[in-house]
Amino acid sequence: MPIGGLLERKHGARRTSVLGGCAVVAGHLLAWPAIDAASLSLLYLSAGALFGAGIGLCYNSPIVCCYRWLPHHRGFVSGVVVAGYGGAVL
Repeated sequence: MPIGGLLERKHGARRTSVLGGCAVVAGHLLAWPAIDAASLSLLYLSAGALFGAGIGLCYNSPIVCCYRWLPHHRGFVSGVVVAGYGGAVL
């Protein structure tokens, strides 16, 4: 997540979120053959590292962006973003 914040400041929320989304998709696509081949190391790399990095990038960008838009309502904004993110994962 800290890397997501740095990338968001440098490149913007949209590019960071797209990069995170691509990492999540790549993690899913690589995890499927790892499960079929019973390769635990590839599963750790794909589902653990790529998927986790993508989630970290995608999670941080909207929160930081909303903090800039509504600086006086940080608690409300983070609650709404976290609730929306949790609802989307279900």
